[in-house]
Amino acid sequence: MENKTKLQQEFTLNNKVLLQNHIVMSPMTTWSSNADQTVSDAEVNYYRARAKSVGMVITGSSHVQENGVGFTNELGVYADRFIPGLAKLATAIKAGGARAILQINHAGDKALPELMTKRDVVSSSSVPAPETPFAPGQTPRSLTETEILQVIQAFGAATKRAIQAGFDGVEIHGAHGFLIQNFLSPHYNRRTDAWGGNLKNRLRFAMAVVDEVKKVAAKYAKHAFIIGYRVTLEEREANGLRLSDTEALIEQLITKQISYVHLSLGDALTAHEHHSANSEPFIQRIAKLIGRRVPLIAAGSFNSFAKMTAGLDSGLDLVAVGQVLVTNPDLFNQERLPLTLSLKTNDSMSLPKSIFESIKKLGVFNFKFVD
Repeated sequence: MENKTKLQQEFTLNNKVLLQNHIVMSPMTTWSSNADQTVSDAEVNYYRARAKSVGMVITGSSHVQENGVGFTNELGVYADRFIPGLAKLATAIKAGGARAILQINHAGDKALPELMTKRDVVSSSSVPAPETPFAPGQTPRSLTETEILQVIQAFGAATKRAIQAGFDGVEIHGAHGFLIQNFLSPHYNRRTDAWGGNLKNRLRFAMAVVDEVKKVAAKYAKHAFIIGYRVTLEEREANGLRLSDTEALIEQLITKQISYVHLSLGDALTAHEHHSANSEPFIQRIAKLIGRRVPLIAAGSFNSFAKMTAGLDSGLDLVAVGQVLVTNPDLFNQERLPLTLSLKTNDSMSLPKSIFESIKKLGVFNFKFVD
């Protein structure tokens, strides 16, 4: 029997917000919103069923502008018409005892043109983006400075809507090669103005987004409002993002008193720098860098209680769990955490059919399908 004691203990985030345990539901797209990008009943039920197992639920990404959509049937947050559905979602999550965090994002060069009115894919610069399992290969249009300021304001407006809907916080999605990372990356950001070039300029967009979100939260949130930030630590491109860039980013986030830093990794316990002989796992290196100045979360193959506990022992404050919550919504009532999916058990797991079908079609996850 695996020891779950440490995982089940309460955790106080920033000495302000109490979480019922040390587990976070990792932000995963659900492909389950309605056709008009409003929250569906199936999506509400999916999150409600899992909220009792975690201290904090981070939703899948919601796009802050119409042309920032990164997945089919993704949550929208770019207009007030989304607030009623988002309120249902926040209420369902909090009913399970978890804190409700809305992830806010602009997909940048990985946005899906077929879901936009004008098929206008934008980024920091007009640099070709490779095809991924989720987005086509495409060359975006470079944002003008006026448009950059509009995107920043859109993150603020999305934050206000999250507050109005009753969320406990937002997570700024600065990872996975989406727009914020497009600006930080020396490969994808070829600008020669104040938003590109040296590291200080490439950090400018991310910091402006953080400032805007914090300003809006200070004005409209009545209680301690969580503002997290998700990070990809490096890129594979020869002239792409390096750990030194993201270490500078993290230092800036700490200075701005971010609520937490969230690392997105393949295997959190073993992932390490690709462009160096240093094989020390990222989570240990970043934990040393942060030195408990802000809480550190990481996601990446935490598919057993032993691995989750090892994550805490390696310096994480919280572990973000994804795929095992898809298949095991009542997490702590399980001893083993199988990644098994079957159409026969979808209803009992409150799993939308759209999630099942998308996972099976993509074939890039670790699930096992049975009849």
